[in-house]
Amino acid sequence: MAIAYEDDGVKNKPVVVFIHGGGWANGDKDNCMYKLFKVAKKGFVGVSISYRLVSEAPFPACVYDVKQAIRFVKFKEKEWSIDTDRIGVWGYSAGAHLALMIGLTPNESFMSDLYTSYSSNIKALMVVSAPTNCIKRIQIKGALGVFSGDQNNNIMFQKKVSPIFYVHKNQLLIYMLHGTKDQIVKPFHYKDFEEECEKKEVRNFKLYEFENGKHMFYFKEHEKVDPIFRDFLFHVKSK
Repeated sequence: MAIAYEDDGVKNKPVVVFIHGGGWANGDKDNCMYKLFKVAKKGFVGVSISYRLVSEAPFPACVYDVKQAIRFVKFKEKEWSIDTDRIGVWGYSAGAHLALMIGLTPNESFMSDLYTSYSSNIKALMVVSAPTNCIKRIQIKGALGVFSGDQNNNIMFQKKVSPIFYVHKNQLLIYMLHGTKDQIVKPFHYKDFEEECEKKEVRNFKLYEFENGKHMFYFKEHEKVDPIFRDFLFHVKSK
């Protein structure tokens, strides 16, 4: 875990937690370091978290890890002088999937045995190029490399780790950004998620489609994504 903030004497700062991508098999917390400094300058505490990759522990250990990380951040409330009611999570690709699992699954699910007196509840999510439906992904493209053979043949397991099946009417605010030409996380992921939100009459959902955007559009189209990120920060910071 990495942390960045400005020592300006302000207490009870809001927090933004960043989760890196990499297909659950690659990447590191350092991938998001530049974003930590960016939010620290805006009055936030920026946190970048690591999770066990599938080479280190089988899926869904990573889900347990990111939910535990949120509880650890809350554990540090007094030391870091943060407001634990104002925590937002940003995730990209595999990290966006994990962010959705934090924000949508019940607090008691995917619960490790550490920091259990704290909840993993957060205020808002911003997810970029997010995988949302493992069942449909496997049905369309075949086995998912990060799953074991048994997991690839177990629809109930696939459902358990698919954010789309946790959509509910009173869920937290979600900003979802996705490119219409994403060849890695196909557009059905965001389209089906939007449809499920409409079906459940979810109001706290904002979808941003990026025409002709590919998987890494977010890191190239700054003029378009920056205003959305600022809106996300505004919501996290507001009391």
